[in-house]
Amino acid sequence: MSKLTSEQMAKIEPKINHRKCPVCGSTHLMFNEYPTQVLSYSTGDKDIDLSKVSRINCLSGECLDCGFIMQFRLDTLLK
Repeated sequence: MSKLTSEQMAKIEPKINHRKCPVCGSTHLMFNEYPTQVLSYSTGDKDIDLSKVSRINCLSGECLDCGFIMQFRLDTLLK
């Protein structure tokens, strides 16, 4: 997925600007300009079926103090 546009970031920023790290409470967060994905695979009786992949596009953030990584569903942030 390509870099988020300035219009998308303008919609997202008010929703993430005042977030705190859920682990240490820090406000020193950095958010990635490129969406990440959470992948899931269907499982058969025994093995993962790699032909059936689904994904959720996310905005990832990192706490610069403790290193905690957080993800927010991009579709929800862009509403």
